[in-house]
Amino acid sequence: MFDRQSIHVALLLWGFIFCLIAAVCMFVGKNFDRKKRKWMLLMQLSTAILLCSDAFAWEFRGKPGITGYYIVRVSSISSKKR
Repeated sequence: MFDRQSIHVALLLWGFIFCLIAAVCMFVGKNFDRKKRKWMLLMQLSTAILLCSDAFAWEFRGKPGITGYYIVRVSSISSKKR
């Protein structure tokens, strides 16, 4: 059965996939001028990276071992809000 952690990870990964698809569509499409398209593409990719790092942090949260320790630390640092 699904628990809270797996639901969070699934939603974050779906958001990550959606942002990547939107970035690819933005890259292929020609509806925007170059400057706006570049900024929108960068925002989509940065959002995808943040969602992926949050998913890794949720997945390995509370897991024993050196791998879980480092993945949570790196993921938490990359998704920190300043």
